[in-house]
Amino acid sequence: MEDVKEELSSYLQDKKLLKDKEADLEELITKATKITTELSDMPKRNSRSSR
Repeated sequence: MEDVKEELSSYLQDKKLLKDKEADLEELITKATKITTELSDMPKRNSRSSR
């Protein structure tokens, strides 16, 4: 019975760790998407040779 409790405890800890990692990953994806959008919206630089 003690083995079952240890396995369950380990499972619950692993599940929490995965949930935390998933939240971290979502945050990184959101930041990357926001940066990409901002860079895409930046004005284009005019080349000096077109004067």
